[in-house]
Amino acid sequence: MDDPSQFSDVTCSLCGRHNRQVRVVSTEAGPIICQVCVAKCAEIFDEEVGLTPPHGGWSQRWPLKS
Repeated sequence: MDDPSQFSDVTCSLCGRHNRQVRVVSTEAGPIICQVCVAKCAEIFDEEVGLTPPHGGWSQRWPLKS
């Protein structure tokens, strides 16, 4: 499978961020999801079950591309 982060015009299916700004994950036939949306989902799940996220939160753990 090709690495979707190498494509020139890949955007997150949920928020529309471009792969030049963020890392993206994809399946062959599924949606493309960026690291920011994955982190936000992880934070929501942690809150719902009462877990404390890693030091600095999920967004700090997966910073945007520079």
